[in-house]
Amino acid sequence: MFETIALYPNPTRRVTFEVLANAAQILKKSGARLLADERYQLLLQDVEGITFVSEREFFSADLVIAFGGDGTLLSASHEASEKGTPILGVNCGHVGFLTSVSSADLDRLSDLQSGAFCIQERMMLSVLHRGKEYYALNEACVVSKNNCTLSAYDVSVDDIYIGHYHADGLIVATSTGSTAYSLSAGGAAVDPRLDCLCITPICPHSLLRARPIIVPPTSCVKISHRADETDEVVLCVDGRQEIELATDAIEISKSEKVTRVLVPKEHHFCNVLYSKFFERN
Repeated sequence: MFETIALYPNPTRRVTFEVLANAAQILKKSGARLLADERYQLLLQDVEGITFVSEREFFSADLVIAFGGDGTLLSASHEASEKGTPILGVNCGHVGFLTSVSSADLDRLSDLQSGAFCIQERMMLSVLHRGKEYYALNEACVVSKNNCTLSAYDVSVDDIYIGHYHADGLIVATSTGSTAYSLSAGGAAVDPRLDCLCITPICPHSLLRARPIIVPPTSCVKISHRADETDEVVLCVDGRQEIELATDAIEISKSEKVTRVLVPKEHHFCNVLYSKFFERN
């Protein structure tokens, strides 16, 4: 099924290279060709059976396996989605909500070729700002550049004004991203099989009005920073880009792109929610 498998570590954590090396020993038995980015050749030179290739060839594999946490999978997903390459996460961190295999259970990788896993297509966001388009698997958020200052935002959905928010910021998340920053800000945990946009205010200065809102995937959410405000706000996309907004409006909607995530067939959102957020407490 997967003739070529690309191994993607978190380059800032040495433990991910160690887990990757152990995983390579298991994957070699499946007969797959294993690829690694040529930038990590020195760190992985003692691992047998790995071919070092350019970044362009790397993401053309049949499968990308990301070793790290949710941030590592997010980072790899942007390139993988361009090629339509499925991605599997191996958790070497803490929560690892997006990951499907733990570093303590690497033997699961021997089941990759047996049909024990399936591909889920996860919705992504299209974020438009000043004619430029950005993509997000988890969320796009608008936040105050000065963490000590509340900002004022006007929000509309499908050109229907829904009100203004005085808050530290606003998050628009996919269902996949609903269990990340949005959840921390008081948003709902949404099953990733459900396509939607989750609008969550961050620390809103309101007792009753400012509650999270979930809208259909056909919606277009527009957020603008009020012109009479002098504080600086920035747009963050999946925690990667940081773009200064001034009083520019941004438009957020469902992207035509998807991220294809490989998960075990027995994978169920409720089981993952319990094991990641309740069982570990």
